[in-house]
Amino acid sequence: MCNFTVEKGNLKKVYLFALLILGLAVLACTDIAKAQWSAIKNSDYAVTTNWHGIDVPIGQVVVATAGTTDLAVTHVVFIWRNSSENIVWVDNVTVSELTTPKVPDNVPDEVTRWANESQGICYKYAQSAITPMVEGKWGIQAIFYNATGPVNNHRENFVVKRAASVNVIPDAPVVGTAGLVSAMAFGLGLFKLKQKKN
Repeated sequence: MCNFTVEKGNLKKVYLFALLILGLAVLACTDIAKAQWSAIKNSDYAVTTNWHGIDVPIGQVVVATAGTTDLAVTHVVFIWRNSSENIVWVDNVTVSELTTPKVPDNVPDEVTRWANESQGICYKYAQSAITPMVEGKWGIQAIFYNATGPVNNHRENFVVKRAASVNVIPDAPVVGTAGLVSAMAFGLGLFKLKQKKN
């Protein structure tokens, strides 16, 4: 068995380094969570889920929200694919209209932040929900349609496509940041207790 010892002066450095790594991981996850909806600022179209950036325990409801500031959009078609790329569900949803800071139900914080930072913007949204019962990476494609686009030779009058994804895991509690901090504190306490006994 390996004997790992850390001098008392270096112990603080180890703790600070561990906290720095944890802080960077939390910031990275926060940036990832913002990435989906922020597309609406630059391209007028976005799609995200209520689980964006978080693993989904199997059997939980996933709500995809597509939004646009293009007021000509009339409906959104959501295409849900499982990890085998098979289409599991296609949902054709008529859009609803809101003005920021109002947001639909079941949206992640990134949507609420956008609505609070961009008050007075009229936008359209549609939502589709599914309960994945198969593990793996699921893809959600949102196709935005309008009534004014050309409909020639059986072409669809879609404006733009956006995609999001979620990772479905076996049924287990989601640890999250609070869980990680608690686990680190518990480990530190055990370490200190063991150190006092020696």
